[in-house]
Amino acid sequence: MTSLPSYLPFQDTAPVSLNDEFGYAGEDGVDLLAALLTFDPAKRPLAARALKHPFFTKGGLTPPEQLPRP
Repeated sequence: MTSLPSYLPFQDTAPVSLNDEFGYAGEDGVDLLAALLTFDPAKRPLAARALKHPFFTKGGLTPPEQLPRP
């Protein structure tokens, strides 16, 4: 594979905590994000199940003025 013309080597890096990067989404938001980013599709929730996650059902979503600006 390293002999392919477009091969680019990547260095191993330490994983970044989802809570550190997306903690503003709250505990439920980080939990939902982790579930949706699960590599194994058999373990990843389908959309219907994801929409029943406490992030959406508990209420108390982050007010727009508290969300980070791009």
